Amino acid sequence: MQLQQKSGQSLVEYVVLLALVTVVAVSIVAGIGHRSTNRYAQVSDALAESTVAAATDGKGKPGVAGIAAGKARRP
Repeated sequence: MQLQQKSGQSLVEYVVLLALVTVVAVSIVAGIGHRSTNRYAQVSDALAESTVAAATDGKGKPGVAGIAAGKARRP
């Protein structure tokens, strides 16, 4: 006696394969998203630090960039 329902078995195999591919794809996209979020945060922090450094002389007092921008306190 031979089973004649090979198309049903193939359909189940394709669904299982599709589910596996979907899980892998979602995992990859989630990993890339997490890394890119961290990279954007690092760039944002670096830009904020360089902006503060450019506006001060490193001791919290307005530097040349701060004076040029009109942020220096006048006595």
